Amino acid sequence: MTRQHTASHRSWLAWGMLGLLLLWSGGRLLANELRPANVPHPETEVRPGLHYTALDVQASGYADTGRAYLARIDLTAPDVELFVTPPDARTDSTAWYRLRYPWQVAWTHDLDLVVNGALFRPPRHGYWPFSWARGHHTTIADGTASHINPKSYLLWLTRDRVPHLTTERPAPDSVLAQAQWGMGGLVRELRDGEVHPRTQRNGTADNYTMIAACAETKQLWLAAFQDVTRGTAAQIVADQGATDGLILDGGGSTAFYMSHDVQNGLGGLHLGGGRPVATHVGVRVRAATP
Repeated sequence: MTRQHTASHRSWLAWGMLGLLLLWSGGRLLANELRPANVPHPETEVRPGLHYTALDVQASGYADTGRAYLARIDLTAPDVELFVTPPDARTDSTAWYRLRYPWQVAWTHDLDLVVNGALFRPPRHGYWPFSWARGHHTTIADGTASHINPKSYLLWLTRDRVPHLTTERPAPDSVLAQAQWGMGGLVRELRDGEVHPRTQRNGTADNYTMIAACAETKQLWLAAFQDVTRGTAAQIVADQGATDGLILDGGGSTAFYMSHDVQNGLGGLHLGGGRPVATHVGVRVRAATP
């Protein structure tokens, strides 16, 4: 190859890389700016058994000034199905995942709602989609545990979708034998309707994702919070009716995405989603058979 051809090749390569960078930047801009303007928004059933609420936190009587996006899933609804990201196949027993954006997970698995899941170890070469990352807390996907973290509490559901929160760490074998879905976390921020004292003392406002449930009513909440403290996040889901809950990964990993197939025009990226993450929690509502 001549020097002239080499220079031309490098020039086309540079322009191609610039084009890809512009496309990526434009995609990020669309993802971050073209979100539905729906705060506050009263509770609305967007699919049978799937309800959506958005709160202006301060206007709702809380001390913080951020926003809350909440999905309440009626676990008694016959057409509701749950999804937890399973580990990708590896040659060892540690949970490894390919990083993905919430919309990728929603499209791939035909989900109506997706939030980010458990904490994971940052990948060595940055948060690039499809790069490998190792999960930190225990998760349960279709009856199989990713791995056992001795520091993980577990919010888990049986096959007939009854929610529970473990009182010991790690989750005992009796729980693992019954659990069909589950997400792990370090602190039981909400237990028996009460916010953990350590959580109440946390005054750092940030973005958080939370999973919570009420076994008595068989309701599950997936919620994402913008610029609130952990205590406020836990209190909000408690006021919605949850009795037990864990805060999952947060900060730049926080994401709340609803499919454009949901009713009332509420589909889209509501919060976060700019960073691909290892695990997700999702909900799929199957159309009723005529």
